[in-house]
Amino acid sequence: MLFLFKSNISVPCILLLSFAQDVLNFSAFFPMRSERQQDQLSFGRCPVIVELVPRIVVCEDKESVTFSISGDINAEFVWPPLSESSASSKTIRINLSRVHYINSVGVKNWIRSFPFVGRKVELFEVNVHVMDAFNMTPAMQMGCRIMSFFVPVFCDKCEEKFELVSVKEIDFQSEEKIRIKPCTCGCQPVIDVDLDMYFTCLGAQFRAAS
Repeated sequence: MLFLFKSNISVPCILLLSFAQDVLNFSAFFPMRSERQQDQLSFGRCPVIVELVPRIVVCEDKESVTFSISGDINAEFVWPPLSESSASSKTIRINLSRVHYINSVGVKNWIRSFPFVGRKVELFEVNVHVMDAFNMTPAMQMGCRIMSFFVPVFCDKCEEKFELVSVKEIDFQSEEKIRIKPCTCGCQPVIDVDLDMYFTCLGAQFRAAS
C-alpha cells in the first residue's frame, strides 16, 4: 500500500501513484523468475497456487510432490494439506530459495502445521534465513534432509552474495569443506560464515557419508 504524507499532492499525481500501486500488486502476484526457477516449477502437473501467505506453489508428478515457498514465514504461515491423490510413497520436495524472512512465530507455525511426518522430505535451495532457523531450532527440521543450500560469501568488488551448494559437494574432512568458484568479476569470493556452525543442521548422516 502506498501512503501519501503530503496533503497538497495534485490529482494527476495521485492517479499516477494509484497506477504504480496496481503495477506493484500485479508484479507481486506474478513475480518474475529466472529460467532456472521456471524449469524447477514447470515439471509435473500444472502448478496449483495455494492462496496462503506466503505464497506456496504445488507441483505433482508420478514420483514426487514439490512445494515452492516464497515470501515470509510468519504468523500467517500454514502448510497446505496434501491432496487425496498424493500417494504416501511419493517424495516431498520443498524449495525454500525465495523465503525472505522467518520469525519465531513462523517457526512455531511451521512445526505445528507440518503435514509430512513419516514421509521422505527433501529440502532444496535452502536460503540463509532458513538455515539459521534450522540451526537455532533443530525441531523445525522435522526429519527433513537438506539437499542443497545457499552459503553467504563476500567478493571485494561485488560485496555480499550467496553461493548455491549441493550437500554432495561438501568435503567434511578437508579444512575448506567447500570450493567456491571465482566470481564473474574475476575475484575469488571468500566464505562469510562459520561453516562448522552453519553445517550443524545437516546432521551426522551426511558427515558419515563423506
